[in-house]
Amino acid sequence: MKDSNYVPGKCNINSEEVGLRFRAAVLSFFVACIVLLFLLIFSNNKFFRLILIPPIFLMVLNLIQSEQKFCIFYALSGEENAKPGSKKAKSVNSLNDKKRDRRKAIFIIAVSLLISVAITLPLINLSNID
Repeated sequence: MKDSNYVPGKCNINSEEVGLRFRAAVLSFFVACIVLLFLLIFSNNKFFRLILIPPIFLMVLNLIQSEQKFCIFYALSGEENAKPGSKKAKSVNSLNDKKRDRRKAIFIIAVSLLISVAITLPLINLSNID
């Protein structure tokens, strides 16, 4: 029986970790909605709507992490927690595996940032609620 589901550059978290990231994405979505609603009601300054980028970024980042079963923090730290039922991350020993994980983490961060900006830009031009 396989001890871990770790696949360098592909999968570095178990199903419990996937669930945590999905719940973080849902929470970030609700935070973004509340912030947007607040801004639409109380602020005429469209520049302030850029404050939506962080919660939308976290939402997108966590959705991608949960979908791909990949944690960028673990990857950038040289760790993995893909063993089913494991509560503690362990170090990745291979330098090549760490490189693959880091490359994937940087790619996920870049894609998440681009998507979050693409989602935020149209929200900037929404009309205020009177």
